[in-house]
Amino acid sequence: MQVSRRWRACAAAVSFVIVLSGCGGGGGAGPDLGGGGGGGPGATSLVAKTTFTADDIGHLLNRTRFGPAPADLAAVQQQGVPLFIDSMLILPMNTPLEAQVDADEIEDPLFPDEHELVRWWLRLMQENPNPFQEVLALFWHDHFATSQEILGGDKKHWWLTHLNVLRHGGTGNLRTLLTQLAQDWTMLEWLDGVRSSDNAPNENFAREFWELFTLGVDNGYTQADIIQAARCFTGYRTRFDDVTERSRVEFDVNRHDTGDKSILGRTVMGRSGAAGASEYADMVNLTLAERPVAEYIVGKLFAFLCYPNPPAEVIEPLAALLRAADHELAPVIATLLKSEAFYSATSKAGLVKSPAEFALGFVRATGMRTHMDDLDAALSDAGQRPTMPPNVAGWAGGALWLSAQSMVERANLVRECLAHRSSETQTGLDLRTLLPAGALSTSLEAVDALATLLRVRLSASDRTALVTYLDTQREGGGTIVASPFNAANDAHIVERVSGLLYVLAQHPTYHVR
Repeated sequence: MQVSRRWRACAAAVSFVIVLSGCGGGGGAGPDLGGGGGGGPGATSLVAKTTFTADDIGHLLNRTRFGPAPADLAAVQQQGVPLFIDSMLILPMNTPLEAQVDADEIEDPLFPDEHELVRWWLRLMQENPNPFQEVLALFWHDHFATSQEILGGDKKHWWLTHLNVLRHGGTGNLRTLLTQLAQDWTMLEWLDGVRSSDNAPNENFAREFWELFTLGVDNGYTQADIIQAARCFTGYRTRFDDVTERSRVEFDVNRHDTGDKSILGRTVMGRSGAAGASEYADMVNLTLAERPVAEYIVGKLFAFLCYPNPPAEVIEPLAALLRAADHELAPVIATLLKSEAFYSATSKAGLVKSPAEFALGFVRATGMRTHMDDLDAALSDAGQRPTMPPNVAGWAGGALWLSAQSMVERANLVRECLAHRSSETQTGLDLRTLLPAGALSTSLEAVDALATLLRVRLSASDRTALVTYLDTQREGGGTIVASPFNAANDAHIVERVSGLLYVLAQHPTYHVR
């Protein structure tokens, strides 16, 4: 296949400059594989930024929408950055797209299977006009890590409800989100809540509720507190319906511990009957009131959106804002995304993209598509299959995403997108729409436009090599001949621009966000 030969030839031709640029050879800062800490001008300032460069806008889109896409850039230019951010924080429910994806990807909504649930979310990640909804849901999915893998066929339908709690509540009220998830059927199954009773309280959820979800390891609670909290988190169980052949979760008043509990130095009054379930909310309220949940949560959000290991001077005012807003998350996220700290050089230094961020960023930015099964397989092979984190701590992430196997799978995914240009998933796609002057674009304009679109930071030598690639033709015997790029030539678009996208997607700076 000629396109495949050109990809291989192009990759060989520019590999040496790609390696150099990723190692500080003139291609801009490399990825931040750890550290952080808030150094540099403006890195700790929560003052709202008032002017925004093109690079600032690209940075915002790269962190919040999987990657910049032409439609996103147009929306920012139309609304302005502050209004664009405000609109991004409104997470819609029951949209026509959700209904369409339901119909297309799930054959029987009463009994969805494992693959359908993954494809359902990947379609939304790929097509949601407000991708921040899915970016944030992926963050919360990693934070409140649960896997559909533990759900049998009679329980798989629970997962859609669980995921929509994250998708629809990602910018909502933290108190509400914690309470919903404490009583979520998938969470109750995942952390043994449905097996926790007054006679045998299970400590799993109580421990992870503090250790992973709200406070962090050993942050203001003891083993005695966990034992007492586990008594609050009792009463739910599963039931199987012989008629529908599906399982459900219900609160069984006879399985709940009705005694008083001493937790975090306070007394939680025991409840009997259906009121016993309200002790789940009591636990959330007590934890929010007595311990630094706000600091823990805003620290996680800041590290995800800005840079790792943020200092107290940015965490403390954001935590105070969260408490003052009665734990509404939107004001905190808006303040962070509009702040000087978010647009600082420290923040822009880069965070390693997860496989999902890499894949969705490429397909959304370019408009290219691959089959959902291929996307699912690629993410699985790269170690991040959405809906299936490896354990309750979620994905390890960071530099660990850059394993040899993961890098191969990233390259394979891009190749699949390009190879499917003739399939129905790519019908009507014209890569000329990504070029500034369309069919009149020069080779230099094409390189600069696509590098800017993908936020790839090219060194001078990178840039020269890629322009040369567009302006040459490799013959069957490997001979390279001059052949000036012509954007009006369909073959040049199919072969050369596709090859250019392939190489740009392998550049070290494309693997950071």
